[in-house]
Amino acid sequence: MADWFVRRPARWRGLALRLVTECATRAIPVECALLLLWRPPLPLPAAARLLLDTYALAEMLFLALYVMQKARLSRRAALIPRQNHIDRQPLAERAAALDAMLDALGEAIGPDGDRGAEVTGWFLRRGARMHDEVVPEWAELRVDNVADWLAWALWHCERSAVDPDELSVLVRRVEAWVHAGARATRAPLPAGCNTQLFACRLTLDELRCSHRPLMAYVVTHLALGWLNRRNLRARGFAHRQSGRIAFWHRRAEPAVERAGSGGGGAPPPTDAHRRPPIVFLAGIGVGLVSYLALIDALLAAQPGRELILVELEHICLRLSLEHEVESPEQTVLRLRAILAACGVDAAHWVGHSFGTVVISWVLRLAPAAVAPHADARAVASSPAGSIGAIASPVADKTPRTRAAARAAAAAAPYAPAATAARAGAGDAAPPPPTCIAACTFVDPIPFLLFKANVAVRFCYQPARSPLDQLVRYFVAEEIGVSYSLHRHFSWPHNVLDPRLLAGVPTAVVLSELDAFVPSEAVRRHLAHRAPHAAVHMLAGHAHSQFCVSKEGLRAVVDAILETDARVR
Repeated sequence: MADWFVRRPARWRGLALRLVTECATRAIPVECALLLLWRPPLPLPAAARLLLDTYALAEMLFLALYVMQKARLSRRAALIPRQNHIDRQPLAERAAALDAMLDALGEAIGPDGDRGAEVTGWFLRRGARMHDEVVPEWAELRVDNVADWLAWALWHCERSAVDPDELSVLVRRVEAWVHAGARATRAPLPAGCNTQLFACRLTLDELRCSHRPLMAYVVTHLALGWLNRRNLRARGFAHRQSGRIAFWHRRAEPAVERAGSGGGGAPPPTDAHRRPPIVFLAGIGVGLVSYLALIDALLAAQPGRELILVELEHICLRLSLEHEVESPEQTVLRLRAILAACGVDAAHWVGHSFGTVVISWVLRLAPAAVAPHADARAVASSPAGSIGAIASPVADKTPRTRAAARAAAAAAPYAPAATAARAGAGDAAPPPPTCIAACTFVDPIPFLLFKANVAVRFCYQPARSPLDQLVRYFVAEEIGVSYSLHRHFSWPHNVLDPRLLAGVPTAVVLSELDAFVPSEAVRRHLAHRAPHAAVHMLAGHAHSQFCVSKEGLRAVVDAILETDARVR
């Protein structure tokens, strides 16, 4: 039986694993309901029976709470750039931004790439279950299908709310770009709408989440949270909190460097305690406990190095009643306040997966989002052990600063206007934020976000393998993660033009078999837009696999140390 199961195609094995996992977890509330209603006689002491009944009641109440939370969160509007700013953007400027992104995409996929597939990747067939059946062909699209997608991508609204003449111009530009490719069919888009297809519009579609029992959060919130605290404190880290951001700080300590390094390759510097501290931003998952091997390798390579470990609670599978998610501007303000609280001016920012998105926020918003000395005021008014309320962009009394921050977040990032918002004039490369000494991106999300890989494959497409099924059910469909992505992952906030990395020592670590990040396309994109960045490809590695791979871990640590050596 086991041999027969292994010989099945990966998609069938994945579906079977998803079915077993989902049935096992969803059966818990049903069993609890039967236990409370039927009251079967069980050979248990009275105290044990009372404990079992209490747990069953808690599971039923938690199921009711999930249903109410999903309904409430689904009604919330997405965090998107303000419509009044977007509506004032001239058609010529919007068209130029679209052309710039399409040109960047053309560079990334190469001259022989299938441009039609880049557009159809944002569409799925209704009712299709298998991965090889769900993505349509270019010939199946109609004008209104592409218009639906563009209305969301550029206006963040339904097609009916956009001037049809403007939409028509942009649809024809997309069509012309596809037809300019080497594999184009040259057939014009037919009028009308193919109702068998739908566009994946992440911030407009309903939440794609599923219930998991209270016991799952006992594991991810309590058990793994305790394990995380225990291990980090044992390594000399102190825990602090800044709003929705939890961080762990280990101060720099002069130390005698040992021979060799957990990262292999380059020998560790003897002045690690004098180098800019490393700020590590964790990705979606169970938090920093997943990265203990990386933390140990960094400490082994540079025992005296100052480390600041950051995790965002809303993407760490934590139990929450509110599921509040702070905006990119608020997050950048808090990160700057964290640096000030730790006595740090500039840091080497290291991010994994979603953590690389946060680095893109710092790169784009730090100069505009923080008024002079705002960090010092925030820290001075904070109680010991925590960082108190930090002024939000709304409370900022500098209108010009707020307007620049909104413009940088709302404008298409590849447009000249967005570059001017940072640089001050024309298309010149803007100076990097003063808080950034270097950057290392591992399994980076923010590059080429206008490709469908990240949003569609993580949230929409049927999984390709058993591992993808487990990631989809236990991570992507967790209500907090789903809400964060479907209502707070607006691509103009998150996409990063590599030209903004000019002047910043940068390393990018890609995984060859990454199911979510288009690694080869990102490599080409960086070669064109950020040739100074050191790009490393982990052969045979999937997304996040470096965490459990000695070879991958060594490559990541080496990339961090090599980038350190380039800091002036």
